[in-house]
Amino acid sequence: MDETCRLRQKFTAEASVKKLLYYNEKNMLVTVTTSMMLTLHSVSDEADLTETMKVDLFCFIFAEAFVLPTFSG
Repeated sequence: MDETCRLRQKFTAEASVKKLLYYNEKNMLVTVTTSMMLTLHSVSDEADLTETMKVDLFCFIFAEAFVLPTFSG
């Protein structure tokens, strides 16, 4: 929402959004779609978004049975 209380489109998702979460400490927006795509956007002070990561959760869940994934951040 801008200064005039109008909504602005900042990004598009490839499928319907199932979860939309904001991680305040890191200024990150997390999106999970119905097609199980997780997208991570960094949010600037001016409310601009930059896509920083995109992961297909279906492949991650399948791979999790065979390997132990490690994430740091």
